[in-house]
Amino acid sequence: MELSVTNSPFNQEQSEKLNQVFATLTNEQKIWLSGYLSASVVQGGQASAPVVEQSTAVSGEPKFKKRDITVLFGSETGNAQGLAETLESKLKEKSFNVNLACMEDFKTKDLKKIEDLFIITATHGEGDPPDNAITFH
Repeated sequence: MELSVTNSPFNQEQSEKLNQVFATLTNEQKIWLSGYLSASVVQGGQASAPVVEQSTAVSGEPKFKKRDITVLFGSETGNAQGLAETLESKLKEKSFNVNLACMEDFKTKDLKKIEDLFIITATHGEGDPPDNAITFH
């Protein structure tokens, strides 16, 4: 797979340089680089502003609506639940509206109403869902 100018935000020179580097990387290095770049964007403040939808109020001035985020967790020992609670608090710090729920308490018919969804779940055995995620799964 090669990066081209037509399918990326890079100019010709950048695309050529990236393709030269990508050709020398192993799959493990590409995966590591992907995670590194994702984390650097988040830490650099790129993802810190809340996502909003803009509509026009009656007065003609823009009115913003904060997006609702749902965080579901499935946990056998409590580790995934702890991560979900940490994510919830970080999202609330960024002024998002957050709904945190255990997967067994969430009605799957409500999935169609969700704007943004994070699922944090553990697995056990041979990739089986935790007990409190079986019904959802």
